[in-house]
Amino acid sequence: MSVKGCLATALLTCLAGGSHCRAEDIRIRVIDVKTGQPVGGKRIRVDSANGNPERRRGPVLRTGHDGVAGYHLEPPLPQSLFVVLDMGGYTSWAPCSHLDFLVSRVLQAGVVAEMFPNFCGDGKDRQRDYTATPGEIVVFTQRYSWWKRWKDFPG
Repeated sequence: MSVKGCLATALLTCLAGGSHCRAEDIRIRVIDVKTGQPVGGKRIRVDSANGNPERRRGPVLRTGHDGVAGYHLEPPLPQSLFVVLDMGGYTSWAPCSHLDFLVSRVLQAGVVAEMFPNFCGDGKDRQRDYTATPGEIVVFTQRYSWWKRWKDFPG
């Protein structure tokens, strides 16, 4: 579809009251897969994309004591969000779940991220303990020492 066609479709959807034409707030909840507790003070970044592999780099956020970071989306809303967990230093947090999400699904029902198989130990069972509300993303992470991260990290 041409750029003009995309713009015309977006305009018609906005005029019809489409949800991607208004600002939305997203909550990202970060959970320690080993303890089940929220991870407070965690730096994350939220990137976005619109159906192509190129991501638009988003702001760096910090979770509160409740493990939640808020993210405000301005229209037009992107198709996808990517949660980037800050890693670095001798001891860091490694992702234990998939971190890419369709915005439409997040806004309609919320999303509990799917765990990586065979990477975070017992955490797969913990995933079932969580639900997400509309506008919420729940992701899982695990604290890793430098040695464990080097030895076990996928890829």
